[in-house]
Amino acid sequence: MILMQGLITWGVIWCAYGLRYAALNPACSSPGDTLPIPWETVLSSPSLPIRAIAFARDHHLMPEAYLFGFAHSFHFSLQRVSFLNGEYSLTGFPEFFPYCLLAKAPPELFVLLLLGGATLLWRRFAPSQTDATSPSPALPDVATPLRSILYELTPLLTITAVYWAVALRTKLNIGDRHLLPIYPPMLMLAGASAVHFARTFPRAKAVVALALAGFALESLLIYPHHLSYFSPLVGGPRQGYRHLVDSSLDWGQDLPALQKWIDRESAAGGPAKPVYLSYFGLASAPYHKVKATLLTSNLLQVIPRGPVDYQPGIYCFSASMLQGVYSDASVNLFGRWNTKYESDYQRLLPYMNRFAAARDDAAAQQALVKEVGGEEAWIMGCRRFEALKLARLAAALRRREPDDYAGYSILIYRLSAPELDAALHGQPAELVAEPR
Repeated sequence: MILMQGLITWGVIWCAYGLRYAALNPACSSPGDTLPIPWETVLSSPSLPIRAIAFARDHHLMPEAYLFGFAHSFHFSLQRVSFLNGEYSLTGFPEFFPYCLLAKAPPELFVLLLLGGATLLWRRFAPSQTDATSPSPALPDVATPLRSILYELTPLLTITAVYWAVALRTKLNIGDRHLLPIYPPMLMLAGASAVHFARTFPRAKAVVALALAGFALESLLIYPHHLSYFSPLVGGPRQGYRHLVDSSLDWGQDLPALQKWIDRESAAGGPAKPVYLSYFGLASAPYHKVKATLLTSNLLQVIPRGPVDYQPGIYCFSASMLQGVYSDASVNLFGRWNTKYESDYQRLLPYMNRFAAARDDAAAQQALVKEVGGEEAWIMGCRRFEALKLARLAAALRRREPDDYAGYSILIYRLSAPELDAALHGQPAELVAEPR
């Protein structure tokens, strides 16, 4: 049976790729097209899974695109920036997924599970009993053997245990979504727990009713920002950005909410102020008519020809960008502001100031470009400087509460001229010895 299922799966995968081995379709690609990353890069690990992928590629056992995607995901799972409660890591945190469950699951789920577990133990060790109020069939009149209880729960407990065994060892800590496979068995256990508790202690049915009402109320209160839900146990959605980012909170979903916020501000008759946005996500700010100057980010790269002019106004940061988890991929910045970043920032700042001062003198600007090594070197320097400037500002903003939110994943700050100057040119708000 297992062999048959494997063969069917293998055939379905081939059919999904049109029974074609090559990743690039000759009918749709140009002669110079290549894969986004060389095979040599994604096969650089000597691990057993990578060797198996290389063997399958060499012998055309699976479609090339499928194998490349598998190798790509595995390669980048070995080292990936992750964030948890203000700490950063390239190799993950053992406590990441347990904390995700605590922070992102409604507390009522744990209440029901604990009630069910306590009821099972009580039934196991309770004296002989009958339940006259229970509908037929009545509860057994002897303590339920623990072996029987565990046998009935084996499928749910097994999938939960196996998945946790894998999750606790993974280095890819980027989101609560990786726990989705264990939610169905947990919800089934919670439902069975609620029924078992209510049948064993009929007078305590109100506790189950309150838990279910809590589920419904929390869902209504967070609507329509369900991805941004965080448990009251960790401070609720307004404090979510302090605990988790990336797909646990910030997956590029709140541009429409930001534009609604900007429209409300304009309708209130407030003074017109420039709006700046550093946004984690692939959605298009122009498509959603967000009236903001885009700053550098990981996915929406802004390639400046010179320094971006930051003015007093409104600064909007996606949670992932505020916490310094991602930056322009070409400059590789992450974590807290540190002595290396400060040194680079101060080294580049005079060049950027000179370029800005010569804004009306194209010849002086071109001479400066030549001084630093040409156009390519200048562009790379600008990109690094803009990423550093944004990171320095984010470090300052992490020390204060947001002035407002757009759907909880975009944090909004109103900055005066003195506040902006202090963040960009004053003593750094945070400064650690090494990148972390």
